[in-house]
Amino acid sequence: MTRENEKILFYGLGIGAVYFLFAKPILNFLGITQGAGAAAYNQALQDPANPFSVTYWRSYYYSQGTQPNGRLPLTAEMVSRLREAANYFYYGFGALGEDEESIFKALKMCKSKAEVSIMSNIIQSTYSGNMLSLMKFGKTDLPNGGLSDQELQNAFKIVNSLPVK
Repeated sequence: MTRENEKILFYGLGIGAVYFLFAKPILNFLGITQGAGAAAYNQALQDPANPFSVTYWRSYYYSQGTQPNGRLPLTAEMVSRLREAANYFYYGFGALGEDEESIFKALKMCKSKAEVSIMSNIIQSTYSGNMLSLMKFGKTDLPNGGLSDQELQNAFKIVNSLPVK
């Protein structure tokens, strides 16, 4: 290999390393470049009928004191299971990182998209947190808070594979 080719290779590798180690993470954080998980997150934010909405479930279930109108009743067993799932989900996000196993366990405890919405409602009313924001940003202001792009994508796959109710 000639001296000129070595220089080209050296500079090419250096530029690639700078891009992937510094520039790409910064661009991803700023939302300039997006992976599939971030794209699914943005789509869910724009869709008022997404299963992470705190009101999505109301089309399929009714709570005590409201008219059924063809909807199913919320049962004590369901609410108890979803409260447990909400705890797993919320406490899966820590100050120093995420417990992905706990987060995905919580999502898998839901038997339908409507139940994901009920869990989202429980999280918002109990912890004043938003389920989508927790998934994307975690509980901290650190740049790498929340789930990675691949983990976000997996979370959306789990929820999208569920039946509606």
